[in-house]
Amino acid sequence: MTNQFRPERVLERAMARCEAAEVYHRAATRTPVEFENNRLKQVRTATNEGLALRVIVNGRMGFSSTTKPGDEDDLLDRAIASAAYGDEARFAFPGPGGAHGGEMRFHHAAVETLTVERMIDIGQDFVGRVVEYEPAALAGAGIDKESREIRLINSSGADGTYRRTGFGVGFNIELVEGENLLSVWEFQRASDYPETAVGLLKDSAIRHLKLGRVNAPLAAGAYPVILGPHAAADLLGPFRECLNGEAVARGISPWSEKTGESLFSSLVTLADDPLLSGGPLSAPFDDECSPTRANNLIKAGVLQDFYLDLKSAASLGKKSTGNGARRGLEAPPSPALSNLVLVPGTAPLAEFLRDLRRGLFVVQLMGAWAGNLLAGEVTGNVVLGFLVEDGEIRGRVKDCMLSVNAFEALGARLRGLSRETGWSDNCHLPFVILDDVSISTRSG
Repeated sequence: MTNQFRPERVLERAMARCEAAEVYHRAATRTPVEFENNRLKQVRTATNEGLALRVIVNGRMGFSSTTKPGDEDDLLDRAIASAAYGDEARFAFPGPGGAHGGEMRFHHAAVETLTVERMIDIGQDFVGRVVEYEPAALAGAGIDKESREIRLINSSGADGTYRRTGFGVGFNIELVEGENLLSVWEFQRASDYPETAVGLLKDSAIRHLKLGRVNAPLAAGAYPVILGPHAAADLLGPFRECLNGEAVARGISPWSEKTGESLFSSLVTLADDPLLSGGPLSAPFDDECSPTRANNLIKAGVLQDFYLDLKSAASLGKKSTGNGARRGLEAPPSPALSNLVLVPGTAPLAEFLRDLRRGLFVVQLMGAWAGNLLAGEVTGNVVLGFLVEDGEIRGRVKDCMLSVNAFEALGARLRGLSRETGWSDNCHLPFVILDDVSISTRSG
């Protein structure tokens, strides 16, 4: 890992000119391997490093960042200049201590030692299996690993450092048969190397390819629906928005004054867990050096808490929940979830399938983010979904759209949650079984 910057020097100079300051240093090395149309497309390794600086000048917040070594003095000048137009600083940077130890929770040797040759083997094995089953199919894969080191120091005395590994894998298949276009994908992110899960993702993609070659007619109407983890993650989009401390502080979250109220089914317990072993966004402290902790946002249907960074917490008269996150070096922190966990149920998925007389099994949605999330609206095209009759998958449904209010879905319409779980990006979710979900079709 490179170290071309001097955070201590930046902080020392900032403290001489500012009321308070914070320096964020990130160095990362990433190796992606990509397959496209049944062929290896590229292998590369990229290293990036940079600093982000926040300062408080005359009670206002300034910010700047750089990836250019030797730019430290200009970085400070830019941050100070921006403070004249910045927001009022209503919080203090955290002091020393409080971050969790146990680096092995966040940094995994299995990722560090994963060779490019092994990563290529993962992609080639998948492509080979797809082509063996159907030579006309086009398979793709993306396998990448990352190692990053984060350091945060500030004028309050905090000095935190940790290393985190990252592993990501995605598989996709496209098959055109006449006027029938079938698109299948699976993906998972983690901080460790989940070798068993990689094999299961391959199996799932190929299984969905086989099931999707048979089309099943479906009329518009209201149906019971099973949402797989990827589709269930879309269902939680409105929850992400309404639980965001920034939305609460601005008064646009409908739940701003409802802490302690029972809003959803007692089956629903939703938590943010930045200490989850192997979680893709696990970390001992957030991007403001606030210590992280597991946080029940909703417990047995009752609204418990919101996820907050320093700014939103100060606006609400609360403490940060350790959810200040940077989308990159170019922007200051804002509230974001780490590993979002919907606690699973106790019944197996097979039991819910068996009880489904006629309904849908939805694997993937597209465009579900485009609705009025603060109102709970989730409307998305069913990219991959299957008709289920008498507990058996009959075929793929085409040209249909799912519409549901997420708050009602995890309230009165929630039939159950499976004990099986899966990852979708940073969400660890069970299969979600709903009643009376509106399905529209092209034919009406």
